[in-house]
Amino acid sequence: MSRDENVLGASGERMLIEMIRGRADNAGVDFPGLYPGDDACILGIGGETMALTTDSIWLDTHIPKGAEGWFAGWYLAAVNLSDLAAMAAKPLGLLFIIAAPKDAEVTWLGEFVDGLCACLEKYGAKLLGGDTKEGPGVFSATAIGMCLQGRCTPRSGVRPGDNIGITGNVGSRAAMLRMGQWDESLHVTPRTKEALAASEAGVGAAVDTSDSLALALHCLSEASNVRIDIDRDRVPIDPIVAKAFGGQEIAWGLGGDFELVVSFPPEKRENVEKAFATNGAKFTTIGQASEGKSVWVNDGKASIPLQKMGYEHFKSGQVNNGKEQA
Repeated sequence: MSRDENVLGASGERMLIEMIRGRADNAGVDFPGLYPGDDACILGIGGETMALTTDSIWLDTHIPKGAEGWFAGWYLAAVNLSDLAAMAAKPLGLLFIIAAPKDAEVTWLGEFVDGLCACLEKYGAKLLGGDTKEGPGVFSATAIGMCLQGRCTPRSGVRPGDNIGITGNVGSRAAMLRMGQWDESLHVTPRTKEALAASEAGVGAAVDTSDSLALALHCLSEASNVRIDIDRDRVPIDPIVAKAFGGQEIAWGLGGDFELVVSFPPEKRENVEKAFATNGAKFTTIGQASEGKSVWVNDGKASIPLQKMGYEHFKSGQVNNGKEQA
């Protein structure tokens, strides 16, 4: 490996994750989760099925300059609760860390905590504590949830014949960011309540679209070892994507929406769609899984393979011809 290749900027986040898995396996460290790489780890504790996840944000990468502290705090809590939603886990609480520089504005940090607490209150979670350090402007959190009656929705839960659906619209947050709507781009909606109802209605697998719809679909395909076919005309791309980027095709590779892509048996479709609608979420069935591999998009004439396009940490963040922040 050359010097240029031996850097994260060349290899990316996914290589780093695979390296961690491999070294943990070699060291005899067991992954207690269902599938390494799921949105949250699943642990059986005292007869209960717990879900744990951690995520962080960095001022220079995730928070646009000029964004209010309240929305940044909301965002930190929401992205962690979204990981719990992807596993159909009810949020219980959150621990968080502030690593801020000495010249950080105390007023902004106070607003940050207010926003974080507002998100937790809205979705029924408690602030459990945390830590504060001097640092470069990194905020991290660990969310804890519970899978009710042992139900969870790992990425490996797709079965041949399942329908594939998505909540909300595609590309909304990235378009807001592109158009300078800083605060709106951070005010994401973790689909926790909807996910709990949908898992009871028949959803077997889920992943959030934090990095992009394309990458979310590939995650489900690879974890479940299935082929996924998507009807391009049914994908609910937000109309503002064309206004922000000059076209809609880029939407497949835009991250930051934190919507859920889910699978469910076709006979459960009515129940699943009702579960999402009853809890206030737009939901669209966009495709189907079958035996095979990879992800394909049908444009009405032919099926073409869907590229793995989206945001990846340590790399440039380029998405097609645009730029996107996670």
